[in-house]
Amino acid sequence: MSARTARAAGLDTLKGLLVVMMVFCHVLQFFADTRAFPHALIWMESINVLVFPCFLFVFGRTAWLAYLSKTFRVAWPRMARQAAVLYGAFCLSGIGHRVLAENKPLRERTVSGIMALRDIPGWSEFLIAFALLSLLVLVGFKLWHWLLDRSVILGFVCTLPILASALIPYSQIGSVHLALFIGGTQFAYFPALLYMPYMLLGMTAQRYGMRKPLWWLLGGALASLPGIIATVTEGYPSRFPPSPLWLMMPALGVVLLSLATDRWTRYRDASTGRIRLHPALRTVTRIPGLAVKHMGRHSLYYLLASNLVIFTLHGKRITPELTLRSGIPWRLPISSIPGAAVWTVVLLGCIGLTLSLAGARKSES
Repeated sequence: MSARTARAAGLDTLKGLLVVMMVFCHVLQFFADTRAFPHALIWMESINVLVFPCFLFVFGRTAWLAYLSKTFRVAWPRMARQAAVLYGAFCLSGIGHRVLAENKPLRERTVSGIMALRDIPGWSEFLIAFALLSLLVLVGFKLWHWLLDRSVILGFVCTLPILASALIPYSQIGSVHLALFIGGTQFAYFPALLYMPYMLLGMTAQRYGMRKPLWWLLGGALASLPGIIATVTEGYPSRFPPSPLWLMMPALGVVLLSLATDRWTRYRDASTGRIRLHPALRTVTRIPGLAVKHMGRHSLYYLLASNLVIFTLHGKRITPELTLRSGIPWRLPISSIPGAAVWTVVLLGCIGLTLSLAGARKSES
């Protein structure tokens, strides 16, 4: 396996893990009983801190690998198509939330508000943030190359949005379109410009490699430490709109996850020929890894499909019917942490099976 292919495999694995974490968090947010299972709040907040910035870091790595390492003439149609697909996914998820989760009527006013980005429904806002960042990659194609050649200026650019987040008068941002970039209070936003440093760091990691992991870890630890201390002493910093501490806190976790998946991918590939296992055991041990990579390669489909299923179950008040005589997963209430974890696996498994069957039917036609 070439180094380039290995890096792509590592990114698929990391994206797959993030998909599992995000869907698990969504299941908890919609179905967990936090009074009976108070630790669910810790799980939700911990995942909320980490997942979106880590997705952006991977997004930056992928952007360099798939687009910025090529000529603009070759890359721009693919970048524009990616932005359009992400915008479409946001519209579908947003309409699904309003209609399926909130049981609002499917009418022109509902659809047009979402499509015009005047209405930003919950659990869909991360999709429009990725669409806008894709456009920023396209518009700033030459700028990103210029910045990545100048580490001092790049560091300043990465620091500036975090400092600006402490000064932005969020309550006075009346434009939804502006708030999508810098934050606001009308909706739960993931402001594209404020989270952009993670994308730029991902581009840096992909272009130059993370050859000095200790420096990456040290930088991540220094960035995360103030937020961690504030969380322990005072509770989680503001997420909507994001405070500087919230923006910096995930840095160490992002670096750790990225380094761990890269190392695991290289170790697994190097060990394939040395470790002898029974064929059946080898197949069983490979299944989780292959499933995670599949989710990583088709992350948008898994996230969109899981959103629509969760919205429907929540809006129609449908939850798994539990019987004490039944086995797992029916015995585990979805309102508990173990139950939510098992039902997350069931949901992702059903989505993966549907996607595989659709691919098989397509290949047959």
